[in-house]
Parts: sequence; C-alpha cells; structure tokens
Amino acid sequence: MDWILWLHIVAVLLAFALLPGLGLTMRFIAATCEQQTVRNVFTKVGTLLNIGGGAIGVTVITGLVLAAKIGFLQPWLIATYVLVVLTGILANTIDAPWAKRLAAAEGATFDAVRKESLPALAIYLYLAAWFAIAWLNIVKPGAST
Repeated sequence: MDWILWLHIVAVLLAFALLPGLGLTMRFIAATCEQQTVRNVFTKVGTLLNIGGGAIGVTVITGLVLAAKIGFLQPWLIATYVLVVLTGILANTIDAPWAKRLAAAEGATFDAVRKESLPALAIYLYLAAWFAIAWLNIVKPGAST
C-alpha cells in the first residue's frame, strides 16, 4: 500500500501545480499582458491542463483505494469528495469557458471578457476549495482509524 500512497501524493502535487497553480498564473497573465500574449499563452497551455486532469484522475483512483482501507464515510473524506466535485464544476463550467472566450476575443470584447466578475470570483472559491482539500487530507479532522 505504500507505493499507492506515494503515487497519490505525487499525483496531488502535480495536479495542484498544474491546475490551480497554472490557473492563477493564467489569471495574472490575463490581467497584466497585452491581448496577443494572452492569446498565445492561453492557446498553448492545453497539454499542461490535460496532464493536470490526468493527475486528478490518478489522485481520485488512488485516494479511493486508500480510503477503502479506512472506510469511505469518514467525515473528512465526505467533505473532500464534495470539494473535489466543486473544483471540477468550477473549472469546467466557469474557468475553462472563460479562458476559451478570452483567447478568442478581439478588441473591446477582450477587455470585457478579461474583466468578467463571475470568473474573477470563482478563482478564489476554486483556490479555497483546493486548500481545504489539502487541509482535510493532512489533518483528517474526526478521523477514526
């Protein structure tokens, strides 16, 4: 079981670096760079985001294998499940469509898309959910092992 735990940890670190880490970097680039630079960056990060998505898949699978040993209904695990689903919803329904719209936008539309308030708020909720997942999986509040 030790190798599964290590695989889980490595996948989590990779996913964290590539998804919220890259997402935050992309937000910074969108806010501070000219339109062509934003378009170039946003159209070329797809492979990294796909790797991050694959890392999430490995994280979920190895996490479930590890959870089977202690029980799937631990309170901290249930909270983790909810937060993982929340991050997926935020990423796929708000953040990714915003990034695609921004990469495709022209002129004044670019500035309007760049300044949309819902994606700007969603990134904070997304980051908070990631940090909460990390905290839950380190502290394991209410765990009974």
